[in-house]
Amino acid sequence: HNIVAEGAGQKASVVVRVAPKKQDKNQLWLQLVNRSHQELMVTAGRYLPVVCSQGSQVFNASISVMLGSSGSASRLAALLFSGGELIAMDGTNSMPAGDLCLRPQVADFVPIGKPVGNRTSVDTLPSQRDFFVMNTQSQLANPHVVSARLYRAGNSYTLWIPDDSMIDTVAVDSLLFNFETLILPRVTSIFGDWADVDGDGRIAILLCPTINMEGVAVGYFNPADLFARNTESSHSSRNPYSNELDIVYLAMPSSSDIGSYSVSSVSATLSHELTHSVTYNQKTFSHILQGNTERERESLILDEGLSHLSESLCGFGVSGGNTAFVSVYLQDTACYSLSGPNALGQEDSIGARGGMLLFLSWLYRKSENGNLFIKNMLNSNTFGWDVIGEAMGVTTGKLFVQFAQDMALTYRDGASFSSSIDSVTKEPIHIFCNMGDFQFDGKSHSVGFPNIYTSISLLPSHSLALLEEVTLPPGGCFVADSSLENEGFLVGLLQLD
Repeated sequence: HNIVAEGAGQKASVVVRVAPKKQDKNQLWLQLVNRSHQELMVTAGRYLPVVCSQGSQVFNASISVMLGSSGSASRLAALLFSGGELIAMDGTNSMPAGDLCLRPQVADFVPIGKPVGNRTSVDTLPSQRDFFVMNTQSQLANPHVVSARLYRAGNSYTLWIPDDSMIDTVAVDSLLFNFETLILPRVTSIFGDWADVDGDGRIAILLCPTINMEGVAVGYFNPADLFARNTESSHSSRNPYSNELDIVYLAMPSSSDIGSYSVSSVSATLSHELTHSVTYNQKTFSHILQGNTERERESLILDEGLSHLSESLCGFGVSGGNTAFVSVYLQDTACYSLSGPNALGQEDSIGARGGMLLFLSWLYRKSENGNLFIKNMLNSNTFGWDVIGEAMGVTTGKLFVQFAQDMALTYRDGASFSSSIDSVTKEPIHIFCNMGDFQFDGKSHSVGFPNIYTSISLLPSHSLALLEEVTLPPGGCFVADSSLENEGFLVGLLQLD
């Protein structure tokens, strides 16, 4: 290109030579589409297109192949608001969610400050007390009032069992063994400590047969328990059912190896709920105690993703259903945002949890120090999507594209993913695409490839889709057309030849 500039009686020129862009077969060729019409110039060949949305949903967009100067275009794929496939597995999937997600509004609640003095000795712990236990089937109903006895106490926990409950002592003791030897040391070393509002240095664990009977969840953590009980109906700090201590609620475990209430499944949920308690303290409650009563809570999807990651890091990811959650995500990646509602408008869903878990597990492996990556997120004043990149020292958007690229490479190359195995539980620690079929505890599990789309109705913010392969002939180019209402989206092309 000979570029000439003239002005004020002067003239200058420069020759610029533009060589074809070098394309690495193992990297996505990326283009940000942020205009109504863009041509995407690449060399002829076979490509696997990948689309990643940015901070807003994408609709009324299309990608086509333009054949030379003839003006004729053949459709590669369409992101059309009015049509396309939307699998939306969460609408019909009956898989138990595991934990009950509780996010009470606590801005006006009165936090319980940690007492000054020595921790309570085992000898001075009460042997019996009453607890408020949520009706997990109907959260608006009055809670159960449960009288429970102290079954076991350690230096860092108390375990309570309702007075009138028949218990499977083998199962309960196995759960405690898992907690003492795996869950407690791993969660506290990786994530940190709970609030300890009552100053006894212990997390309370209440086994609740009502959770089993209601069949909705396997356990839950309620932040309202860290705030003072207030029964005044007209008071803004009304919090009538606080148990005023650090506590997690679990279903009663069974010695049966199958079902949601097996020892390994309840152990996974104990890992999950303890991590919620720690995350809430590290990210929110400790700041409330310092006077920041408007302090945010970590975003729902990242909060849940961290707790699901904890299940895997504690050695109970498969038992807790993590591989199944990831499989739901992979069946419809375009449906699930990793920063907000999915394509159906759901704030929380099995697929979104599976997607965030898959992303966090990938980041944990890719980081130089996975535990430090987690601590960086929990020690930050940033929340949600942005804190992920901040903790890694690069933007989350760039990491997300690299994540999508690795998924596309796995699909193209058919490479199977082999996870590290927990030395104690023998469960996979990490999860990624194409783990294939494997056996664990006499049961079959499978994690396959992401779904390949022919068309999509819309892409929620921070979601991705792999499209069916296309051949670009010599002299052709890709053309992206989109509505200016879209914030922009990334098109990545992975060579298949």
